[in-house]
Amino acid sequence: MQAPDLPATPYDEVPYPSGLFPQTHPNRLATAAYLRGMSPAPIDRCRVLELGCGSANNLVSMAFQHPGSEFVGVDLGQVPIASGEAIIAELKMHNVTLKAMDICDLNPDEFGTFDFIIAHGVYSWVPQRVRERILEISRELLNQQGIAYISYNAYPGCHFRDLVRHMMCFHTQKFEGVDEKATQARALIKFVAESRIKPDYYTEAFRSQLARLEKYQAESLYHDDLSPSAQPFYFHEFIEAAERHDLKYVGEAVQDASDQALFTDETLRRMAELEAADEIVREQYKDFLCGTGFHQTLLCRKETQLSATFPDERIPELFAECDSVAMSDPKQAGAAPVEFKSPRGGKVEITHPVWRTGLSYICSQWPCSVSFEQILNHVKQTEPGKSVEGGSGNEAATIASALKQSYLAGVVSLRIRPPDVMNRVSERPAISPLAQAQLRLGTSISTQLHRSMKLPDAASKHFLSLLDGTRDLDALTAEMIAFITSARAETEGERPAEDAGIEAGVKERVKNNLVSLMRSGMLVA
Repeated sequence: MQAPDLPATPYDEVPYPSGLFPQTHPNRLATAAYLRGMSPAPIDRCRVLELGCGSANNLVSMAFQHPGSEFVGVDLGQVPIASGEAIIAELKMHNVTLKAMDICDLNPDEFGTFDFIIAHGVYSWVPQRVRERILEISRELLNQQGIAYISYNAYPGCHFRDLVRHMMCFHTQKFEGVDEKATQARALIKFVAESRIKPDYYTEAFRSQLARLEKYQAESLYHDDLSPSAQPFYFHEFIEAAERHDLKYVGEAVQDASDQALFTDETLRRMAELEAADEIVREQYKDFLCGTGFHQTLLCRKETQLSATFPDERIPELFAECDSVAMSDPKQAGAAPVEFKSPRGGKVEITHPVWRTGLSYICSQWPCSVSFEQILNHVKQTEPGKSVEGGSGNEAATIASALKQSYLAGVVSLRIRPPDVMNRVSERPAISPLAQAQLRLGTSISTQLHRSMKLPDAASKHFLSLLDGTRDLDALTAEMIAFITSARAETEGERPAEDAGIEAGVKERVKNNLVSLMRSGMLVA
């Protein structure tokens, strides 16, 4: 729904790249709430509000996965809202509503209350009065057991970001166009980063920021780093503002995944002493130590009762997942530790034989989530000589404790509900109707894990369009051979000679691509 009297915004003139934010999904938010002793609404029957939803790719993907829930998105930009409404119409969805309006005008009389409120990438980029209103909305429109997610740029990490941002804003003010501004911004930071014969602390700061900027799309850099209103906050400052609106800290949407191997024993000992301190003080000191530059904070109503620690009895009621790979066979490891390596480069070594076997099983089922009972049954079958309950071989207690610690360390993810996804390639593989529609409309592609899928070229897009559940491996291979042959003919000006080895090569690539898509969470039953 659009409001024609709204003024054009920078996001109308330069649309922000659409994306998905897994940490905002109701499944993630409900899990965090559940582990603090709350009773969140069932994610298949809940109400979700997203403030500053942009083109609503994030919201639409969640709404498609949960047709029994209601989703509302508001944004001041009319162009992004119109883009979101196009895909809603394409999919004939009835559980998601978009409105082009000032979020300051939201009220419970018109919109009701919500179980989950999301404000991703908004708080640090709006005026103070809007920031206050976001917190007011997070109180006024939040249900008793609801969770509000608010992300924001944070100090101390953003002191380095501010260092280059202020320079880029000054330098680019005389240039026109998004691409030119982004090019000039990067060029300035590169110039300073490479200015010393011998790098020092100053140029090293610029080198690290340049590495970050080079990953940005021009539109993202324009809105995120060249915005004059971008404002980071210390964690304690944000919490103080939230408490003024009778909101309380629940936790972070993304668990701390900092590598403890990076810190000295003395540092770890002193940080362990802080575990007994006030939660807000403890988290602030962690920020000081880690140089945190971005927070994804979860809040609830002040009167909501929270557990001081995660209730151990709730761990077995959740589903676990992990995309790491065991670098050796746990069955052959003996007493030696087994290293598990994540696609992002993180490593963890596990020595305890029960948890080694349990984590190996969780990883083997990726991208599916597995229940506590499934993990226990696998351990029982793998080590039949041990008792699953009671006695010296109490695998249940061992696994529950290990899951809790692994979740807190960011090694394992826990969910209230498992995702609808395949961990094998079926005879006639398929992607979701949502992904098919996004492909037709040229928007960001959603996986079943609520992540964005990047398609590097036309061949990748064509291959994905073939995955509608009607083609087997041979049919997919034949279609791709025809596509490649046609593309070569257009490039070379004539139809190339038949290549006897092309079929075998294409079939192998098709197989590999299907496995890659499966592990990315793209395939459905």
